[in-house]
Amino acid sequence: MADLREGLRGAEAQLVMANIQADVLVRHCRELAAAVAPGGLLEMSGILAGEIESVRAAFADAAPGWTFDSRILGEWRDACLRRPAPAVRKTGRESSG
Repeated sequence: MADLREGLRGAEAQLVMANIQADVLVRHCRELAAAVAPGGLLEMSGILAGEIESVRAAFADAAPGWTFDSRILGEWRDACLRRPAPAVRKTGRESSG
């Protein structure tokens, strides 16, 4: 049986979902962020409303430049982070035909 760190090692996906406590999200924020492919999403739930700022701060440090959104339902919060997609480089060449 693998732990979270081992289970994510080398993985990269368009959608990573985590329904675990805020302290675990914070502790493993770098591994979770590394598992998200460029342009992909990290969806997290199971966060108490009073803990959302610690999650936001940890991921702001671990995943700078990612968008962060959160919703509230009673005492619970969720969080959605989007990893920026790589910039498309233009070659300056146009196709003919």
